[in-house]
Amino acid sequence: MTGQIDRALSSISQRTDTDLVAAAQRLRHISKGLEEAHRIGCRPADSSALSIEDVPREFSRVYSATQTPDLAEAGARWARSISDYMIVRGSPPGIADDWVFIAELLARVAAAYEHNNGGFQQSQTRPGDEASGQIYTLDYRALGAVVTEAFLVKLRRATDSIEQALAVNRQPNPLTADEILLLQGVVAGRSITDLAVDLHYSERSISRTLRSIWERVGATSRAEGIAKITANSWLETPPRPSAGPTSDSPPHVNAAARSQMSS
Repeated sequence: MTGQIDRALSSISQRTDTDLVAAAQRLRHISKGLEEAHRIGCRPADSSALSIEDVPREFSRVYSATQTPDLAEAGARWARSISDYMIVRGSPPGIADDWVFIAELLARVAAAYEHNNGGFQQSQTRPGDEASGQIYTLDYRALGAVVTEAFLVKLRRATDSIEQALAVNRQPNPLTADEILLLQGVVAGRSITDLAVDLHYSERSISRTLRSIWERVGATSRAEGIAKITANSWLETPPRPSAGPTSDSPPHVNAAARSQMSS
């Protein structure tokens, strides 16, 4: 155990409880995606369900198949460092079981990726997407088909208890309703060209709006911006009130465009 703590200490010098809350929020977001997959019928048959010990391996495989290689590797490093931070920090009173569950889950995800040296299925990234920084969400249908309901219940409970125990105030949502709609399209893998058509705006304006969003949330890239927005659940929380149009305002989305984007 001492060696594990020594290794952990060397990798988490910049981590804080705020990072851990963001990790819990991200895992809760993933659990909601898996719950939706179950709702539409992508759930395991009893004979094919994975045990909790096997879930991380399958998660790493699906994650590697749906992300660009650099993002998949970064995700594994993130999982490892958050797990190490939890080991060193220790759990607040009353949530030891949930704390250990999340720490072990993240460590197993990282270990599964590291053990295979990233050699899972080839990423399904389309040509040219690496240059644009395009990222994809998890294939929740594939993962939902092997993840049990019991695992999802445990994941949701554990992430909620950790977030509540640390009692860290969330940052207020800095996005407007129109920006949230735009970013939902980005997260879904829509191209700038497609978004411009849907929102009835120029590609240049869409790109300028996205740059403004990344700057506002303190991100230096699209991947970092999406990761931070997702971790803070800003696509799911009430938007900030619009302050009226400015030179940096996001494109106004009319009713027809909203309908098309949500279909």
